[in-house]
Amino acid sequence: GVSVSSQATRGGDVVDIGDSGVPSSSEGAPYSIRWGETVVRIAEAPVVTNYHGKNDVMEGASLVLMATARGVPQLDYQWVFNGMPIEGAKTKILELHNIQKAQAGTYTCFVENIAGKAVWMEAFVNVRTKGDTD
Repeated sequence: GVSVSSQATRGGDVVDIGDSGVPSSSEGAPYSIRWGETVVRIAEAPVVTNYHGKNDVMEGASLVLMATARGVPQLDYQWVFNGMPIEGAKTKILELHNIQKAQAGTYTCFVENIAGKAVWMEAFVNVRTKGDTD
């Protein structure tokens, strides 16, 4: 969904745009409204655009998970491992190095901005050792 504020900022000043703003282009185009000389960007909730699914990784190897999403304004990310937030994991990329068996599980990325929240589909990570069989 798209949400619009009735105020905008211009040069640090708050400007009331009222309810007669006219979209600068058709729906689905860049989200902005022009009110006189002021262009107001309309917030678009995050939409996730990729998924990782199941990942088999050898113990000691590295894995990079990337949550690709779009939305306006800037998106905030939070990675979670088995339901618990991963401290400091607040970008779209999660790098796991020297993976150990304790890191096997479910990784999820929550993506949000002022317009809403999206959940990046879970990545399941299975950590295998050389002696593991299928």
